[in-house]
Amino acid sequence: KAPTLLEKVQTDLRSADILDVTLMVGPEGGWTPNEITDAISADCEVVSLGCAILRSVTASITALSLVTATRELLK
Repeated sequence: KAPTLLEKVQTDLRSADILDVTLMVGPEGGWTPNEITDAISADCEVVSLGCAILRSVTASITALSLVTATRELLK
């Protein structure tokens, strides 16, 4: 139900001069409802990498690659 990371990064990097992006990758079992609520309360934005189920190690590399590639394209 959450927007994809790619959509969010493309929108945010186009509309603002964002220098830092912090990524928090959940465990392989997924975030618990309480963890999601706590993250939202701490002003984190929940995004998705899509419908693929990735291991934590692969998800972090994928997320970083999406952010880096988007930054390069928008320069």
